[in-house]
Parts: sequence; C-alpha cells; structure tokens
Amino acid sequence: MRKIFWIGMILMLWAAPSAAVAENAITIYFKDGRHMTIPSRDITRIEFQSSDQAAGPSGYSREISVSGPWKTDNGNIQLWQTGNQVSGSYLPQEHGEIIGTLSGNTMSGFWIEDMSGTKCPYAKNGRYYWGKLRFVFDGSRFSGQWGYCDAEPNQSWNGKR
Repeated sequence: MRKIFWIGMILMLWAAPSAAVAENAITIYFKDGRHMTIPSRDITRIEFQSSDQAAGPSGYSREISVSGPWKTDNGNIQLWQTGNQVSGSYLPQEHGEIIGTLSGNTMSGFWIEDMSGTKCPYAKNGRYYWGKLRFVFDGSRFSGQWGYCDAEPNQSWNGKR
C-alpha cells in the first residue's frame, strides 16, 4: 500500500503544472540523469521502501559507482572503484595516475604523473609530480578541482560519462 501511495504521489506531482520552486524544495535525481524538483509546500508525506543498503540516522544513502571511462576537460580518464577506494589512469604518455577515497559523492585524493608544471619537494608513489584533487560526482557528471603538490585544489577538472 505504501509503495502505491508513493508512486501515486510522484505521478501526481510529475503531471502537475510547473510552478515557481519555493525556497525549500526536494530534488530527486534519477539514474538516467533526469531530475525533478518539488516545492516543499506541495509535499505532505514522503515514504521510501527499498531493499538497497540504507545509511544510519543521517538518512538514506546509496553507494555510488564511479568506475568506468570519463571524458574530461583534461583528457579521458578511466576510474576503478573498490568499496570507497578509487584508482584511475589518464595521459598514457605521462603515466597519469589517480588515487582517492570516496565519501558520499565526493572523492578526495591525488593525481600523479611522470612530468608536470611543478616538481614537488617529496615523492608520492615514487614520483615528484603530483597534486591534490577533489571530484564531486552527480550522476553521469563530476565537477572537480586539482592543484600542485600540497596546495589546495584550485584548477578546474570536470567530466562526464
């Protein structure tokens, strides 16, 4: 019965004429990249049922997968994910490597190359050309930043599947 109510509510709200979105709203993101924003004033109750793994008291969380090829504004990359650990490769001529940890939809880590614009004072994975990076994944896209060595990331690095 709950599942039917939820589906009915979604369909009713989906078919409703569009209205200006209130300051408080809920946005639902679908796997195919679509999303739907519902003003909070139109919501009376939300129920969710799933056999997927749910998070603790902070709410529902689904593990995301970032594995696979990505087209980025800095060239193509390939990512592999095992649990919350992510590794990747890019720029074959520079042996580009990515290592990071995923927390929610944010990956924090490092890029490592054989050569780049700045030589770092110490090696990471045996190489002196590296820097911090941060990617925030949103379905089939990510927005990110990178920097040199220990500096905070401040250069754009965005991608899509």
